[in-house]
Amino acid sequence: MEKELSSDNTGPIYEALMRISLALNSQLDLSDVLNQVIYYTRLLTGAHNASIVLWNAKKKMFERGASTTEVGDTVAVRVRRTSGATRWIIDHAKPFVVPDTAHDPFIANRMLPENSIRAYAGVPITRESEVLGVLYALSYQNRQFDLDELKWMQELAGLAAIAISNARMLKSLQELSAFKDAMRRMAAHDLRQPLSIATLYLEMAMIERGTLSDEQFSSLQTAAEALNRMETMIKDLLDYERLTAEGDVVRQPVNLNDIVVQAVSNFAAHAAQKSQQLKTETAPRAPIVNGDPVLLLEAVGNLIANAVKYTQNGGRILVSLSSDEESETLSVRDNGPGISPSDMQNLFQPFRRRKEKGKDHGTGLGLSLVKVITEQHGGEVSAESTPGQGSTFSIHIPREAGLIRNRAGGPA
Repeated sequence: MEKELSSDNTGPIYEALMRISLALNSQLDLSDVLNQVIYYTRLLTGAHNASIVLWNAKKKMFERGASTTEVGDTVAVRVRRTSGATRWIIDHAKPFVVPDTAHDPFIANRMLPENSIRAYAGVPITRESEVLGVLYALSYQNRQFDLDELKWMQELAGLAAIAISNARMLKSLQELSAFKDAMRRMAAHDLRQPLSIATLYLEMAMIERGTLSDEQFSSLQTAAEALNRMETMIKDLLDYERLTAEGDVVRQPVNLNDIVVQAVSNFAAHAAQKSQQLKTETAPRAPIVNGDPVLLLEAVGNLIANAVKYTQNGGRILVSLSSDEESETLSVRDNGPGISPSDMQNLFQPFRRRKEKGKDHGTGLGLSLVKVITEQHGGEVSAESTPGQGSTFSIHIPREAGLIRNRAGGPA
């Protein structure tokens, strides 16, 4: 890389900066970004060494850094907060050059003689008028840094500012996601214990009805239903957390005919309460896939539960299986009210609920769980619906074991 940039055949310096920009923004880790910046600073200026320090304006301190000298990433700790060239550059947002550290207008930091630095040039790293830090080119010999070199350093500092901001933003998003996951787990686990106690005492009161009036007993039933809904919501939250965590899916040959029969059996009573026809069409040839039977049963169960919930009394629900050359398809079709185009757009997103009056929509995690489970088996989930004419949800799972992917995205 160094030879390419210093060669007469490399083209304009801006071409080099373009390549540097691509290299910097391909880095997602802040430490990698800082190390790349000082590497390219040496290349562009021909300096013996380079350093970078990042400034935290709220804390009034330098918090991260990197250096090609022996100081390494401890450079930020050793930079003075309240005096010296680095703080001057931060406060004035201007470059500063010292061609001979023997005549440094500031009291030289001990890092300079320790690392045999005789000259340096520093430029501010700014992003939208905010100074993020300082970039240095360091020389073992007395030297002037000309205007072109300062210009290239400022260009590089501008590219660095973008890459640093991107890396920080990514880290913040990762930390926020981890925090939300932790809060969701804590809330779900901590809610379970008081919920179990409340449910137990409520069931005891309903069993020993005693002198309760019909109105009082009806109120207890309403409370029991509310607790059951809450328990379902907590279960969905825990399932979503468990299934979206990294890890391998347990795999074994699974006959989807068996999954369909079991799932329909689990919801037969619910459908009967609404006088619905819940039927199955199994495949004549055993549709075998490589997967986790518990997770597949949960995915199919969620689709059937949705169909039972949204289909009117006396409606029809069909759970069927079909095959093509590459995959097995399991479909749940109903003749319910269908789904509006606005709901179809975000159907499989977590915590999204269908907009329909008078319906209990739970957490909005059911279909997102179906999507997660299906993708963990290397498959896809799809939905078709016409308002007023019903809906069809389909899970497509490849038969070949080689197509199955684990949760981390690698081959099974």
